[in-house]
Amino acid sequence: IIRFPGGCYASFYNWRDGIGPRSERRPRKSVYWGGLEMNDVGTGEFVDLCRLVGAEPFLCVNVMTGTPREAAEWVEYCNGGPGRPLGELRRKYGWREPFAVRYWELDNETYRKYDALSYARRCVEYAKAMKAVDPGIKLVMVGYWRFRPFLPQMLEIAGKDIDLVTDRALDESYLTEELKVIREYNRKTGRRIQLCNTEWLAPWQDVPVVPDALNRQPDSSALTLQNRQIRWRYAMNAARQLLLFQRLGGDFLFADFNNLANTWGQNVIECAKEDVYLSATGRVFELLSRSPAAWPLRISASGPTEGITAQAAWDLEKKGIVFTVLNYRSSETEVVFTMKDGEKRFRTAKISVLYAPSPASFNSLRDPNAIKRRDFARTVKKSDRFTLHAPPYSLTHAYLRP
Repeated sequence: IIRFPGGCYASFYNWRDGIGPRSERRPRKSVYWGGLEMNDVGTGEFVDLCRLVGAEPFLCVNVMTGTPREAAEWVEYCNGGPGRPLGELRRKYGWREPFAVRYWELDNETYRKYDALSYARRCVEYAKAMKAVDPGIKLVMVGYWRFRPFLPQMLEIAGKDIDLVTDRALDESYLTEELKVIREYNRKTGRRIQLCNTEWLAPWQDVPVVPDALNRQPDSSALTLQNRQIRWRYAMNAARQLLLFQRLGGDFLFADFNNLANTWGQNVIECAKEDVYLSATGRVFELLSRSPAAWPLRISASGPTEGITAQAAWDLEKKGIVFTVLNYRSSETEVVFTMKDGEKRFRTAKISVLYAPSPASFNSLRDPNAIKRRDFARTVKKSDRFTLHAPPYSLTHAYLRP
C-alpha cells in the first residue's frame, strides 16, 4: 500500500491541481517545507505507479483546509463510473476505468488545528459526504499523540463512520493496549475497526555512522538524522519493527513506511540524479515484502538473547513455516528453533541472508550493493528442530516447506 500525497502537504492539497495536462497544472507553495509543489504527479499518475508495482493506492484527503464536498468529489473522480460527471472528467483525461481507490485517510497531523473531539466530529462530516459517493471505501481516522487519550470518546463520536484508526507509535505494549480499546468498542457495537500506522520511521538513536573497526567517535555534524537513516543498523531496526507489526495480528492491517523515495535518507529507493538504487532499508523491504509469513506464532527463548530478535510464522495455508532472525551481534550466532508440533514434515528450506561488514555500512552510488544478499537452499533433516547460523550484523529469513 502506498500513501499519497502524504505528510503535511496533504493538509493543503487540492486534488484538482493534479489533473489534466501537466502544462496547465497549478503549482502550489509548500507551506511547511518551502519551495513549490509542481503537481507533475497527480492522482492518475500515482494510481498508475501503484498498478505497475502491484500496490494498493491510499489517498490522504485535506481536512484541515479543505471541505467534505471537495473530498467527496475526489472520490467520484477516482471511483465514479460512466455517467458520473467527475468520472467522465477522469475519462476525458485518459483514464477510462475507475481507479477503485479503497483506502482514504482523513488528513495527516490534524492536531495542528483541531482538538481530538472536534476532529472526530469533522471525520463524521467527511465520512457521510465521501461514503454517499462510494459506500465501499475505507476511511482512516487519525488517533495518535495528543489524540490518543481521547480515543474512546473519538470512537463514540465517529466509530460508526470510520473503518480504521492510525497511530504512529512503535512500542508493542502501547499498541497492544490501543488494540484493546478498539476491540472493546468493536465488541460493544459489532463494528470491525482495525488499527494501522500511516507514517512510521524505525528507531535511529542507536545507529552508528562510522564502522566499528575504526574505533573513533564522529563529531556532532556527522550525527544527523540523514546520516543515521542510511545505515544498515537503521535498516535492521526497520526489519525489527516490521516483525513487531506482524505480531500484532490481523487487527493491525497495514503500516506505511516514511518514505518510498528520498527524504533525509529514510527511504526504500534512493533517486540520485545519476542513478537509482535500493537503500539499506530498501534491501529489507525487498526481502520481507516477498515473505510468505502470514500467521505469527508464539515463541519462547532459552539462553542469552541479547542482540538477537527471532520470529516464527506459518505461511498462509499453514503448510510451511517461516523463521526470521536479526543478529545485532558482531559474531556469528547459532539459533535453534524447536517445534512442538512434530506432525509437520518439512523437506526443504529456502534461506535468504542480508548482511554487511558493519552496522554503519550503507548503499551508495559508488557501491549500491554494500548491503549483501545471499540466497541458498538446504535439506531439512529433522521435523522438530531447525538450526540457523546467523552471520554478524545480519537478517536471515528461512522458509521451510513440505
